[in-house]
Amino acid sequence: MSDGGKKISVGRILMLAACGILGSRKSRRSFRDEEVRQLLTERFPGGKVSFRKAGGGRWKCWFDDLPEAAFPVRVARRGGDPVPAFHFCLSCGDGEAIWRYYVERYRKEAGSLDAWDIAKLETGETYLTLAYACVQDIRRGTEQLEAFYRWGARQPHWDRVFRQKDACIFCVFQGGPLPGVSPLDYKYYTRPRESPDRLLERCAGVLREYYAYYLLPSPDFSQEELLAYAAEKWNWEAMRGAPKDVYRGDERLPPGMFSGVWIYGQSNRWPEVSIGGLYIMAVRLGFDVRGTPEDFAFTGVDGRNYKFSYQFFRDIEVSQYGGRKAVKRVWHYLREEDVIAPETWKIANRGRVMPCVEISREVEEEMLGIRLEYK
Repeated sequence: MSDGGKKISVGRILMLAACGILGSRKSRRSFRDEEVRQLLTERFPGGKVSFRKAGGGRWKCWFDDLPEAAFPVRVARRGGDPVPAFHFCLSCGDGEAIWRYYVERYRKEAGSLDAWDIAKLETGETYLTLAYACVQDIRRGTEQLEAFYRWGARQPHWDRVFRQKDACIFCVFQGGPLPGVSPLDYKYYTRPRESPDRLLERCAGVLREYYAYYLLPSPDFSQEELLAYAAEKWNWEAMRGAPKDVYRGDERLPPGMFSGVWIYGQSNRWPEVSIGGLYIMAVRLGFDVRGTPEDFAFTGVDGRNYKFSYQFFRDIEVSQYGGRKAVKRVWHYLREEDVIAPETWKIANRGRVMPCVEISREVEEEMLGIRLEYK
């Protein structure tokens, strides 16, 4: 056998040995009460925990001083940690069970969590869900959460909540006047150990990014705040995927002049910019722009009049893969009196269509009089 063959054989032997250590040779039925007792002793040193077999590879467990918050130990199938082989082990669900118990007890006896949706909690999941549309929604939710945490800190075994691996807090931006921007992370999962202040900061950041991208009037941020945020967030000289060179004729323009505008591109598609972002580009290029970032017009370098608005859209039916029909809201702009919209085949199978303008070569050269070069 070659040296390479010996190395492979040794590797396989080590892997099999590791699998044995992890318990991969145990069947689901081979765990006994003694092993459950050992797990509980190691997991809760000094704690008084009782248990009884519940059948089906499960044991019902409880702290003697908190019997109403029973939690399961179950036989779980695992794999890939660290050996890529399936094995059985014992899994303890104390943190999740205590979290659910204290959420319900707090709502009944101590305070309100009505800013949070508990539907997932009632179906056996661990999530409290906060759907928000403005900073006031977020602040109300985080203030309730902070009061809950203060109350929980006085309860027995509350520390187990902060040791669980599963996320229990789910925050989602439920949307503003325009569709959510698909590249933005508008869904956020976290665990209870993240402070409510940090949660407020993260969720408010999603709002700020949404309104800065579209340059829409915001109930929470001034236009100056949004422009300052956008200039720092979307700096073309440092932003990945942004054009590296901008030319007007033979003149090279500094890419930094468009900082604050996010041009979003995907493979096999022209880059896209929001209507508000295009407004900024036109102003900085020196066009006589008439209107606001939501509704404006200017004359392009080709002498034709262009009009843009977030109100320029139509709902159209498209055919998707498999012959399915779907209705999509499609935004367009006007060139003189002509409606310029994405071709139907381009949008038929997109997950969502954004109120954006494709920065095609035609738009670059005939409308804006520039050339964007990517490296």
